[in-house]
Amino acid sequence: MVAGTRWTGFEADTANALFSGHAANNRPSFTVRGGRLEVNVGRDVVAPESTQLINNWLWRTGTVTTSIDAPGQYSSSRQLAWWTEFSRFRQSLGAFGGSSIRVRAGQDIVNLQALASTVGWADRRDAASAIVRTLGGGEVDIAAGRDVLGGQFLAGRGTGRLVALGSVAGFGANNQVDEAILAQMGGASWRVQGRESITLSGSFNPTAVASSGADNRPVLSAVYYTWGASPSLSLVSAGGGVELTGLGGQQGPVYGLNNLQSSENFGVMPSSLELLALGGNADVLSRGRAVLFPSVDAQLRVWADGTVRLGSPIRGTTLAMPDADPGRWPGSSAPSAESNNVVEGLVASALAGTLPRQALHSGNPEPVRVHAEDSIVQIQDSFWRQPKAASFSAGQDIVNLRLETQNLRADDRTTVTAGRNLSAGVAGVVELGGPGTLDVRAGRQVDLGDSPGLRTIGNERNAQLPATGAGIRLAAATAATLDLAGFEAAYLADEAARSGTYRNLLRDFVRDALAAPALDFAQAWNRFQAFPPAAQVALAQRVVAAEFGAVYLGDTPVTADSVTASLQQAFERRKADVLAAGQAALAAGSVLVLPGRAKLAGAELAGYLSQIRGLSFGGLDLDQTITNRVNSLETVRSGWRDTVAASQGSSARALDALALSNPSDPRVTAWLDALALRSGNLFDRYREKVFEAETAASARAASDFGRLSLPMRLALFDEGFRVAELTGFGSFVPQPVWPGPTPVLRTEGALEMTQSAVITRRGG
Repeated sequence: MVAGTRWTGFEADTANALFSGHAANNRPSFTVRGGRLEVNVGRDVVAPESTQLINNWLWRTGTVTTSIDAPGQYSSSRQLAWWTEFSRFRQSLGAFGGSSIRVRAGQDIVNLQALASTVGWADRRDAASAIVRTLGGGEVDIAAGRDVLGGQFLAGRGTGRLVALGSVAGFGANNQVDEAILAQMGGASWRVQGRESITLSGSFNPTAVASSGADNRPVLSAVYYTWGASPSLSLVSAGGGVELTGLGGQQGPVYGLNNLQSSENFGVMPSSLELLALGGNADVLSRGRAVLFPSVDAQLRVWADGTVRLGSPIRGTTLAMPDADPGRWPGSSAPSAESNNVVEGLVASALAGTLPRQALHSGNPEPVRVHAEDSIVQIQDSFWRQPKAASFSAGQDIVNLRLETQNLRADDRTTVTAGRNLSAGVAGVVELGGPGTLDVRAGRQVDLGDSPGLRTIGNERNAQLPATGAGIRLAAATAATLDLAGFEAAYLADEAARSGTYRNLLRDFVRDALAAPALDFAQAWNRFQAFPPAAQVALAQRVVAAEFGAVYLGDTPVTADSVTASLQQAFERRKADVLAAGQAALAAGSVLVLPGRAKLAGAELAGYLSQIRGLSFGGLDLDQTITNRVNSLETVRSGWRDTVAASQGSSARALDALALSNPSDPRVTAWLDALALRSGNLFDRYREKVFEAETAASARAASDFGRLSLPMRLALFDEGFRVAELTGFGSFVPQPVWPGPTPVLRTEGALEMTQSAVITRRGG
């Protein structure tokens, strides 16, 4: 069924006159003023499987001559154009000349072909100056009360919609090609929605793939993209999984297309891709590989309630978003002859990551996002090649991740986060170009195995990027469980320094969660103990963040006297711990293992304990140690003020002066509120910096004290463990000679990289 009228309208008549001198098998006919096709049925819409692909009837020309008489000119008999060859059309529904297609079925839609193409032509022979006129291209709107099974769909403009209250899938053991295929032209995009699962082959641009093998079309046709600036494909399954199989190489031979044209052209998909499996797994390119057409607005978003898989159990694949000049790809002003398939080379280079790069996405700060509530798993030789900051996260495991990406700005952060384990096996690798940070962390294990590991390379692959390479942050054992009794004792008991503040924080947290504003603290604490573990940890992390702020960012000045008193108290406690552990070992006739794994027993242990008893805090040379601790803590406090002020485009000195002269100024209010904030990206990043600085400072200070001054060494190490716990980066593990309370937030896991590497280059 066809809707459309040929040779009608001023523009179409002008265009037809322009091409009237072409040979009969090369003469376009342009269609305008087509009617609308609408199909409404109570049950099923069923069509025979198509024996055609769109390119059997969507014909095109467009070769540019290289002769010295007319360089850069379209050939006189092959000026750029594409049109519907009605005598070849053998598909279900076609809407031409601007008409649209709307199909509604109460149950299933099976093997339907619904196609609304554009027509277009270059208005002059000079390719560089020609304007491509485009007509037609209506929308396609398909909806089934149950399933959409198989078929082909082409949208010429706007947004094509394919909706099923059941599933969208390929169909039928008797079908020659078991798949659902989308295509799009111009500025069209596709949105596919299913209440259950979605299985789709992909989407392609008809003028950029193989032409019909009939009537000598491969000789007359050219290859060029008619996509707009930001074509997109979105697959959203509300209650099941999503599978994007990829368009393989079978299309040409099956449908009688040009056998000499590479199937790689079918692997170029729209610039932006969204796969949302809200009730199942997201399987990406289970049969093919794909390159997203280059665009400054390109986006990639994959989300699965289950597992995200790249590749299939029997083959690897690559999903590449090129960081390349779109002008390198054949367009209307520079089409490529089918016999000289430049797309094949571009696709191969994009898949291999060897296309020349140019920081195409520098104005597009939205990162690539891939998330699985369960795990991210990929076949060993599969690859994600992305040109901008990326976020890969999984609630459980990340297995065999092979990611090549780049940061574009100094504040860009590429993150790889596994809620449980990150396992690289023998092939996993994360390579990051550009500046900023690569942040890799796992709730339990990070096992880099025998893999190439993690590396940042600066601008080695892309000279358009800043020269300085990214830093790497690597953390294992980041997932925490909450010790409720320890939490109560440390933060909520009357003996805790700020118990009132933290009691109110917990009370308000429970009130909000239960919508019960009248709860008092006792009632809230009772309810809180039955909360899910994740919710308990979330509240505890807020309390710990507030405690970090009170300890390290408070207003009380840091003095030599306060640092001395704190260290002396810690020294005396650790001295008593060492003596108690030693006496217990002597009494039991066992060995005492000191930090550093030195072992003492018998007379040697007794002599060591005698030396420790004679050790006094006042007898230690601590002047430089105390001075360094004061300076370190003061730097932390002043650094927070400077960081907050800089985020508001000012300096701490200027804002302090403004607070004195005009305390009601809104800038002062904003400054004070930001200083008191204990959450958000700015606070979290600064807390990480403090963790790095304080652990390094405490380790340096402790290194000045050896086995004979062990209590002081342990007291200084305690400073590092305190900042680790208050920043959420680690837990203290009690030992006989070095006891202490069990941490409130407990973590477990390990980092294994003995057969791998973590490498930064170019100053990372």
